[in-house]
Amino acid sequence: FFSGSHTMFCFSRKTPEQKQKAVVLQKLNKIGGVHAVQQLLEEYKTLTGTNAAASTAPPTAAQALVAQLTATAPPADCGAPSQSNVDFTGCSHSASGTCTPKCVPGFVGNPTATCASNGKWLYGGACDAMSTVAPTAAPDCGEPKQDNVDFSKCTDHTSTGTCNPECASGFKGSPTADCKANGQWEYKGSCAKIDCGAPGQAHVDYTGCGTGPGKCQGKCEAGYTGTPAATCGAAGWAYTGACQPNLCAPSQVPHSDFSAEGSLHGTTGKSFTVTCNQGYHGSGVAVCQADGTFSTPKCEATECEPSQVPNSDKEAAGSIKGKAGEKVYVTCKPQFAGRGWTVCQPNGKFSPVMCSEVPHYSPVGCYKDSTDRTMELYSKNMVFQSVDECAAVAYGAGYRNFALQAPGQCFVSNSQEYLRDGESPKCGDNKDDRGQNMGGAWASAVYTFGMPGYQDASADAHLGYYADDNKYPTIQEASDACTALGARCAGVVQEADVFTVRAGTTPAPSATGQTSWLKGCGDGYCETRANAVLPGFAGGDHTAYPTKAAAEEACDKAGTLCGGVTREKRVYTCRQAELPKREGEITFLKK
Repeated sequence: FFSGSHTMFCFSRKTPEQKQKAVVLQKLNKIGGVHAVQQLLEEYKTLTGTNAAASTAPPTAAQALVAQLTATAPPADCGAPSQSNVDFTGCSHSASGTCTPKCVPGFVGNPTATCASNGKWLYGGACDAMSTVAPTAAPDCGEPKQDNVDFSKCTDHTSTGTCNPECASGFKGSPTADCKANGQWEYKGSCAKIDCGAPGQAHVDYTGCGTGPGKCQGKCEAGYTGTPAATCGAAGWAYTGACQPNLCAPSQVPHSDFSAEGSLHGTTGKSFTVTCNQGYHGSGVAVCQADGTFSTPKCEATECEPSQVPNSDKEAAGSIKGKAGEKVYVTCKPQFAGRGWTVCQPNGKFSPVMCSEVPHYSPVGCYKDSTDRTMELYSKNMVFQSVDECAAVAYGAGYRNFALQAPGQCFVSNSQEYLRDGESPKCGDNKDDRGQNMGGAWASAVYTFGMPGYQDASADAHLGYYADDNKYPTIQEASDACTALGARCAGVVQEADVFTVRAGTTPAPSATGQTSWLKGCGDGYCETRANAVLPGFAGGDHTAYPTKAAAEEACDKAGTLCGGVTREKRVYTCRQAELPKREGEITFLKK
């Protein structure tokens, strides 16, 4: 076995040769072991001037033994090296290893350490404190040079100096330069030519600006104001200033949701969605333009569906034409009433004007009037231009008598109270287009729905039995028949239980016992208060329907033109003489 620097060999059952080797080893151990013998042999060779490697003489027994023993011996282990101010980190402790020591911080030198085959460290050099080392001049690398790099700030060109180069004007990058101990510059990084590309800023024109370094003045687009500029640098374009939108003059679009004055307002590019009112077309977008004005859509009136009014100067099909808001005046033909303006409405339809046929009426005479009126004024707000017009409203309201006074006033009555103050000579020459008397100041031109040769009986009276078996639709036909019957006919009776379709929806009092039903309430038609009439005839329809159901059907077909149904006394019969009897009928006695 081996122990420390001494080698001990143990043998059992040794041969003579082995015993001789053991004796030699004991002697060798006494002088320091195999390695010591080797060293002595080397020293001996040096002193005698012999070279064992080159010698051809046979080796001595000692040499042979040493060679045999060292051929199998492991390399020496020198243990941990130690030297003042030297750092041996990473050193191998074996003679076959390597060791590269260095000075500890604060010391300088070139220390060496070698693990010898005898297990001893061989040291060379030393580490001395820096303060005791004479300074040496740092190497000078000379003037640094690199393409597109500015070294003007690098004034110390030695290895102990610092150098912070910058890119030359028009170039960008991150260059570095380091002066090494060998007196050579080490360059890293480089500088490339700056190219910012084309400048771009909202609403700015940079035409003519390059892509390289420098400042460029921009120009605002039309409709914008400002002093924009762009500077190309290493970080790209840097912008100053901006172009702000200009205000547009306020505007509006008639017949739209922006019809209010100045409701369109804003700056360049601002837009509004404009919607035309019903009855107008042309909706679109209004935009604030570069010239400071709004581009606006135009809402134009939509053409109404052409229309006509029977029994008027506009009775030809499609003779009434116009756009939304426009109106056309309609004049009724003689013996028809209801003139007025028809207006093109937003729904594309003309407002209704009806020329209603005026039932037969007869002049009674000119009678005085006073502040204590003999007849009821039909309307304070209406001015009548013909007798037919007054007759139409009086008949529609269920009155038997009517009168006109200047200027265009219409009076109604179911009695002969107009006779109270006597006749008047003041009706004069105030005539309508048909030459009929329109009355005068406090002078009533009185008319009745009776017939010449017949007079009204008291209200709600009737005559006797039928003079014939016919029922006549008009009083004219009935009176003609009664006259033809001679003494067999005492007069004409307007009977109940016929129905007409009406335009109005507000019931008015009836002096003739009429009854009315409003459309669109309850289960279809609702009865109004007793003795009520709905004004006007639906679409000029004067038809006397024999049943309420037939009248309701006609009213439904008339649509919005019909407001309801009124039960009338409009069938006329010829009657025999008999004392009047109150049954809600209107009686005309033959004179």
